[in-house]
Amino acid sequence: MKKDKGVAVSLSPNNSGEDTEKDSPLPTIRFSSRNTSSKYDFVKVKVWLGDNADHYYVLSRFLLSRMLTVTKIPNHVAIKIALELKKLLIDNSLLDVSQSDLEANLFKLMERRGYGEEYINRYKMMTRVDHVLRYEEGFSFSSRLLGLGWEFISFVLGPV
Repeated sequence: MKKDKGVAVSLSPNNSGEDTEKDSPLPTIRFSSRNTSSKYDFVKVKVWLGDNADHYYVLSRFLLSRMLTVTKIPNHVAIKIALELKKLLIDNSLLDVSQSDLEANLFKLMERRGYGEEYINRYKMMTRVDHVLRYEEGFSFSSRLLGLGWEFISFVLGPV
């Protein structure tokens, strides 16, 4: 097996331990050595908003991890928390979940990893800012997070 930028994984049951790409009737899948996707990324989790659940969005691990990094959780931990949350929801067949249930599960995962009340309060502040900017100012905070600049975000969060 060659180990260039990716590893070839054969889908055929081959017990010899060697790759036989030519002999396999099944396609070979190439994964990068730094695999950033998960099997959980192919399952959509709908998060319903409001009391009447009139609107929903599809949970994005990327955007969730970006929101967690704004609360000063390190990037590598934020990515793990976002994946763990999505795994939890999918493994428990919670493909339609309310925003409040999503946040309750998220906060439990954050606390389990040692990011307690202080980080949870920052997250709640960011979602309030997102709501104000989205519905009162007319644009999505999470989609323009990097364009606003850290000075604005620091002003909203206050001294930390």
